[in-house]
Amino acid sequence: MFYLQVFHRTFFQQLAERQSTRVINLKADRGRIIDARGRVLAEDTFSYSVWADPREVTKKEETARDLSLLVGIEPRSLRQKLQTPKRFVWVKRKIDYDLSLKIKEKKLDGIYVSKENRRFYPQGSLAAQALGFVDIDDRGLEGVESVYDAYLRGQDGWSYTLRDCRGKLLPLKDQLVPARNGYDLVLNIDAQVQYWTESFLQEAIKKYRAKGGSVVVMQPSTGKIVALANFPTFDPNNASCASADARRNRSITDFYEPGSVFKVVTLLASLNEGTFQEDDAVFCENGEYKIPGSILHDWKPYGRLTFQQAFEKSSNIGVAKIAQSLRPPVLYRYIKTLRFGEISGIDLAGEVKGLVKKPNSWSKTSPYIIPIGQEICVTNIQIATAFSIIANGGYVVKPQVVDRIVSKEGVTVKSFPVRVSAEPVVPAKTIERAKRILTKVVSDGTAKLAKIEGVNIAGKTGTAQKVEPGTHHYSKSKYIVSFVGFFPSERPEFVISVNVDEPAFAQYGGVICAPVFKNIAEFLLKYKNTTIAWNQL
Repeated sequence: MFYLQVFHRTFFQQLAERQSTRVINLKADRGRIIDARGRVLAEDTFSYSVWADPREVTKKEETARDLSLLVGIEPRSLRQKLQTPKRFVWVKRKIDYDLSLKIKEKKLDGIYVSKENRRFYPQGSLAAQALGFVDIDDRGLEGVESVYDAYLRGQDGWSYTLRDCRGKLLPLKDQLVPARNGYDLVLNIDAQVQYWTESFLQEAIKKYRAKGGSVVVMQPSTGKIVALANFPTFDPNNASCASADARRNRSITDFYEPGSVFKVVTLLASLNEGTFQEDDAVFCENGEYKIPGSILHDWKPYGRLTFQQAFEKSSNIGVAKIAQSLRPPVLYRYIKTLRFGEISGIDLAGEVKGLVKKPNSWSKTSPYIIPIGQEICVTNIQIATAFSIIANGGYVVKPQVVDRIVSKEGVTVKSFPVRVSAEPVVPAKTIERAKRILTKVVSDGTAKLAKIEGVNIAGKTGTAQKVEPGTHHYSKSKYIVSFVGFFPSERPEFVISVNVDEPAFAQYGGVICAPVFKNIAEFLLKYKNTTIAWNQL
């Protein structure tokens, strides 16, 4: 007795404590994700998980066979789990209620079913790339689930509880640290706007048998992202079944040569530097123009056009000639002024900078083709941000998906104020002149299919050949087409940037993307007039 009580006192104390007490983990609920009008886009719900205490499993072979039929796991794999010396192993997690009942009815020794939280996305694939998803342990992966994981996750608690000689828990809690549930995210995204934006995009992609596409709907004065659509898409409730292509947020991860939408840089630069006036004439060489190392073509042969008409009709030759009035460092400065070659700062992971070469690495061809959107790569969010600068009078805004973080009681824990540059980066007079020309692009130029009766719309179309990976030459059959615009031109409320990747036919931004813009804009106008508290967006 002396030997046991003195020399092995600590060992037996710890053994007795392990047998008579148990620490229970108190799981915190993950915070919800809510749209701008209070609709739930993501929340925790109950599921059930099966686990085993291998030491309590007396008939391991028989138990493995019975479990295999229920949970759909090979008996061999289950036997390996049940033969481990551990006191706890997962058998299968996140099963439904009916299956949990069947397992309980079997009353298998050492096999237990416990409740677990499971992430649920009630709107299915809506805004999937913006929301992201979680892993099996409810840790955020991609989208706002990842970026704001620390706020959403909360903090687990624990309780220290006694149990009797049979291992049954007694209703006595010696110590208790309650769980702190995660905070909720309130987005700037409106689920209704998101739904129709996705619908119109998917309709166009299916109609033109395209590879994919994306749309950004943004408030130019605040940077708030009202909708962020990508196709193909996926259901975050079954993210493990989705391909990487479907999970990709094309709006921020895909960079491409923008084509004619990039002509807006030359438009602003030449107006602001005073090298051209709206009525100045430019000879467009009747559709074919030899430049160093290449030959430029227009989609339609033009002779003499005014400065304004060169942009209205999207003449590559006209814009390339206008750009020659600007030295490369000057043009480069305006490229950077519009924030190309930089991340926009949107609160989503995976954003890329695109590709902007410095003037000292330009070739002899570069001053002619960079102004028309070649030899430069951008993202859709960068295009939307650049046109927001024009729409809001010259100020740089930071795109923002999440509006605020709130507690379960509705108290704001953190808010994200609008981030706008203190001074305009382009003078207001230049902006107004550019707006008038971009409005003409829609009313009289290449974007007539974006017109809405009674509403002034400004914008620019784009059609860009893709580079073949193998040859590094421009493809004759693969294009990325786009249209970006804002409305109403005089006091813009929204910027909408649409791109479609590799349409099978009708490969023009004005034909494919301008109608998508129009559909979304018309919905927004109706929605604004029928929805209470619109200004909450």
